[in-house]
Order: sequence, then structure tokens, then C-alpha cells
Amino acid sequence: MATTALVAKAQQALDGELERFVGEHPDRSVAVHVLDGPPLRAEVAADVVRPAASFLKLLPALALYDAAERGEIDLDAMVARRELGSTMYPSILAAFQDERRLTLREVCAFSLMTSDNPAAQYVLRLLGHDRIRRICGKLQLRETAMTVGFTDQELGVIGRRNVSTAREALRIIEASPTLGDLRRFLVNNQRNTRIPVRLEDEIPVMHKTGSLATVVNDVGVIHLPHTRIALAYLCADEADTALAAVAIGDSALRVVEIVSRLRT
Repeated sequence: MATTALVAKAQQALDGELERFVGEHPDRSVAVHVLDGPPLRAEVAADVVRPAASFLKLLPALALYDAAERGEIDLDAMVARRELGSTMYPSILAAFQDERRLTLREVCAFSLMTSDNPAAQYVLRLLGHDRIRRICGKLQLRETAMTVGFTDQELGVIGRRNVSTAREALRIIEASPTLGDLRRFLVNNQRNTRIPVRLEDEIPVMHKTGSLATVVNDVGVIHLPHTRIALAYLCADEADTALAAVAIGDSALRVVEIVSRLRT
């Protein structure tokens, strides 16, 4: 068991790492909560509202499963591929012919595992914004807002209207493990160049990214053998998005190293 002195040292190191990550970047926010073990928490600009981008695809997913639990929607209902629409961007749906039928559960999986825009837009359109607002109220999200969807026309400047904060983003991701399907979808995320990029492949990371022209987000939970660490990185105006993605991965690795020292 970690001593009080070790926990204090880890807290200091964690605070320092988050300050280092933000550094001279006023448009970055970060929050880290250790969910098991010593109550380590650190945040920088965690209440600042930032563009959330595709991270907010989690809200329709949560609303979908909430509606299914209420008996309002059948997750095994079939949807024809042609009903999901098209996009000018790469899409997992290109693997299927128009007549192929998918379950609503599978459509939701594609919206999270590959961040597929037509899949996410279909789920959002099916649910409607009232159910999204219900989920926001349930999670006590006061700053998070989803006002636009995920069509090609909404992925530019308009897409920045969907917003959240690092602290509320953690609240969203921490709600997802209660639903087995969503946890499985997020652990199998195919976009792993941010939080998981420096971690060993066998470490499960349940996360969802978000990207726009200068926006680089990743929010997730790292599942270590002895603890879980929830992290939210929201970066709003990055000159080099590739470097920002690597910076997130470097920071996540340092956070893991800090927390893991409590076990040595």
C-alpha cells in the first residue's frame, strides 16, 4: 500500500505533468482522475469550453442504449446500408453493398470503433436531440452541447459548435463502462494514435477521439492491472495536429508511469 508521502509525491508529479502538457498552449485542457486506489486527481483548464468534435458521438450512443433500456428502441432492429447515407470521407460502410442489412447495435459500433460519420449521423437522427438532452441532464453536463450533427456539411467551422470541457468529458467516458457493448466498442477503437500510442499493446484503453481541422481530442480510461486512469485531452487550435497527437500519447505514458510507481 502506498504511503501518504508517496501519494503526495505522485500528486505533485501528476500536477507537474499536466502543467507541462499545457505549457504555452492556451487552447489546451486536460484532466486526469485515478479511479481505483489513491485518490489522485489533476486538472488544468478543465472547465474551459472547447470544441468536442467526434468525441460527442458518445452522447447518441449513450442515448441509444438508454432508449433501448426503456423499451423504446430495439438494438437488433435491421437497417439497410443505403439508409445510412454517404460521405466524401473514408468510411467503414464502403465494405458493404447497399442492400446489406446491419443491426442498429452494429451501426452504433461503427460510429464509435471507427468514428464513422454516416453511422453516427443515423443514430443521432433516429434518436433526436430531446434524448440527447436527457442524457446530458442525467450526467449533469452543464457546458456540454451537441447542436450540429456529423454530415459532411457540418464538419468544418460549424462542427466547432459541439462543445464540452475536460471535466465533463471525463463524466461522459466514466458513464460508458456501465454498458458492456459500449465498453467493448471503445476498447476496440481503431484510431489509436493518441492516448494509447506509447502504451503496450496488451493494455486495454477505452477511448474516443475527436478531430477537426485544428482540433485534437482524446478521452479515455486506461485499464492497468491494478487501477484505472481516466484522462481527457482537449486541444482546440493546434498548428500541427500530428505533433499534438503524439504529445497526448507522451503525456498519457508519463501519467501511467507516475501512477504505476505507487505499486513499486
